[in-house]
Parts: sequence; structure tokens; C-alpha cells
Amino acid sequence: MSSSHLPQEIDEEILGYLRDDKDALQACSLSCRTFLATCQKYLFSKIVLSPPTDKNKRPNGLQFQRLLTASPHLSKYIHHLEIIDHKPEEKEWLSQDATLIFCLPFLRWLKALVILYRTTRQGGNWEGIARGGLLASFLDVMQLPSMTYLHFEHLPLPLIKHCPSHLKHLALEEPTTDVTTGLNELVQRVKTIQLESLRIRTIDRGPTTATSSDWFTQVVENTGFDVTKLKRLHAEVDGGMEELAEIWTLLKLCAGTLLELTFSPCTESMSSMSADDWGCIGFVFISPFLVVDDPNVFDIVPIDPIDWSILRALRIFNVQLDVLNASDDSGDNIFLNAFPWFIGMLQKLSSSGSTIEEFAVEVHYTFDGMDIDLSPWTEVMDLFSDQKRFPALRILYIHIYAAEKEIHEIMRQGEEHVNRLDLARSAVICQLSNTTIWMY
Repeated sequence: MSSSHLPQEIDEEILGYLRDDKDALQACSLSCRTFLATCQKYLFSKIVLSPPTDKNKRPNGLQFQRLLTASPHLSKYIHHLEIIDHKPEEKEWLSQDATLIFCLPFLRWLKALVILYRTTRQGGNWEGIARGGLLASFLDVMQLPSMTYLHFEHLPLPLIKHCPSHLKHLALEEPTTDVTTGLNELVQRVKTIQLESLRIRTIDRGPTTATSSDWFTQVVENTGFDVTKLKRLHAEVDGGMEELAEIWTLLKLCAGTLLELTFSPCTESMSSMSADDWGCIGFVFISPFLVVDDPNVFDIVPIDPIDWSILRALRIFNVQLDVLNASDDSGDNIFLNAFPWFIGMLQKLSSSGSTIEEFAVEVHYTFDGMDIDLSPWTEVMDLFSDQKRFPALRILYIHIYAAEKEIHEIMRQGEEHVNRLDLARSAVICQLSNTTIWMY
């Protein structure tokens, strides 16, 4: 093994370009003695642990324990730990694991902790994790001075009170309201937490699933969390007008600092609903879809409680929409159209000149053998091309999912619309199954 004759900082600069190329880093670590430490820093910066039965060849807890036992110095390079155990159809392992209790005390430089954990559709066995002592180890790691990012799936909401005061980024995927004796004993009150980014995703899966009201109370109204300086928000919330009102309250709190906003519809929860079911809801956050039993009334604009014009600091906006004309398993028709809301939202957002520089729109079309309606795109593109409305817009991406029947027409119209825009970058992406077609 040779040695490099370049200064260490130059070696690190060069190897930094390979930080995402694991094979290249491994080869470099074997080719030059002075490359070894830098390559190890990048190779072990993120550790992803999966169940022993995982077929993706990711390491499991036992292999991680053996690594730290043989090479404890590698622990100082580990800044991101991700633990995956969220396939209900496979045997749950996290609450039975004995290796992580050994490994976690080594990770004193950890910056990010991700736990994707679900044993059933309703959540994970957090009481079992608490009883075995692993939860206490997790909570200890969360208090590390270096910890700034936490991402949990199916976390019992009471546990967010244990978040460290220096936390900057919080992501909650389908939190639960589960409260047990084992969890309560570990819960403590937090000091003020000044969040910079918040990701929240709630889908109703059962009686213990946290509603938007639950997470809103815990995260937004809880005196330990300050969201007035949020820079990034991603929200995906089941429900109707009440949920939109809560999101509106959140947006008002951070309107002056919010730079990036992502709206995502709850497509999973829509799949089993009939028109009758949706009639009593009428909206889905994040795009409130109009749901009717007559597709000819798609021009009705839903009531939107959010005043989008107050988002004066917003620079990046990502939104996902659904347009659906299909039948469910029982033969009932389902009609969904997000475009009336979307067009109304764009008009409000740009009423006094928007500050948005980058906009991404993802649309899922589902039309069972019926002609797809692309006419709303003309009005959408008219708004985007209006320099008075969007004077700062430089980038526009449109990603469309549709069946084979509609792809060619979407491609033709998409190319026409994109050519009208005078932007630094713009593209329409049409995706059919595993095939992606780009149009500029």
C-alpha cells in the first residue's frame, strides 16, 4: 500500500467527491495508506440497520456489534444511524434485539437518528422496547449534544417530549397515541425547541393512530416546541376542513421564515373509499380534492381556508395532486379533481407577486378507460408564465403519472406548455410503469 504525497486537506477534498460512491471509496482505502482514514469517514458516516432476514444485504444489529467490537475507532465517524423494522409481514426484531443496547453507547458523535418501526398497521411494540431497556438507550442517544435530526415512524406522541432542546429537524411518520406505563415512566418535559424543519405524515390506521389534532397539540401547541422560525415544512395529513384549519394556523406562525413547503396527498387512504364515503369529507390534505358523483361539475372551486398570499418568504414549493375517475371494488364511481383547488391556490399565492423560485408539481392521473382532461393545464401555465405573478420563478418541474393511453397526448401538450416558459430550467416528466420520458 502506497502513501500520498499531497497535503491531507487536498486528499480529503479529492475524496470528498466520491462520498456517495461506496465502491470507489473502498478501492481508494486499499490503494493508499493515507487515504484510509478519510475513506472510512465517508464509508461509515451513515449506518443503516435492517432485520436479520433483510434481503437487501444491509447490515443487522449483530454485524454492527461485531464491527464496533473489532474497530471501535469507527464510531467517531458515524453521524447518521437508521434502523428499519417496518414490514408487518415479517418477524419483528427490534424489541427482541440485544445488540443495539451494546452499540448505542459507542455513538457519541451521532447527529441524526432515524427509526422506521412498525410491527402492525397500527404501530410498533414500543412497550416491549421500553421493557427491554432499548428505549432508554434511544432516549439517551437523543440527548447527545451533536443530535440535531430525529425521524420516527409510529412513535408514540408522548415521547416527543423527550426531544433535546438543541433539536433542529423533526420528522414524524404516522405517530400514535399509544400510552403505556413503561413509556410514561420515561417521559420528561423538554425545554424550548426551535425547529428549523418539520415533516409530519398522519394516516388513519386504527384507534391508536394520532390524528392531526393530536400531533398539532403535541408539536405546535406544546410550549416546548417553537415553530415560528420554521424554514421547511412537509405535511401529509388525512382529514377535512378541521385539519386544513390547523395547517393554516401553523403556516401563519411560520409565514415570515418558511422557505420550502411540500404538500402531499394521502393516496393510500383514498384507495378504498367510495364517492359516498368521500362526500362527507370533501377534502384531503394536503391538496383538498373535490369529490363528487358527477364528473361534469369539476369546475366548482372548493373552499380553502388558507390565505396563501402571506407566504412572502417562500422560495421552493412542491405539491402533489390526484385526478381520478374510476370505480372501486364495489362498483361505485369515484371522481376526484384537485385542479380547481390548485388553480385557486396559485391565484392566491401570486396575487401580489410571488417570491417562489422553484416549483414542482406531481400529478397522478387515474382514468379507467375514459378520456383524460388536460384542459386545466392551459390555465395553470398561464399563471406560471405571468411575470407579474411569478417574477422570481426560475425552475419548474412537472411530473405526471398516467396510463399508456394518455402518455403521448400528455407529451405533446407538455412540450407545448414548457416551450412557452422563459425559465432557467423546466421539464415535464411523464412516467408509465418503470419507464420515464423527459420533455424539455
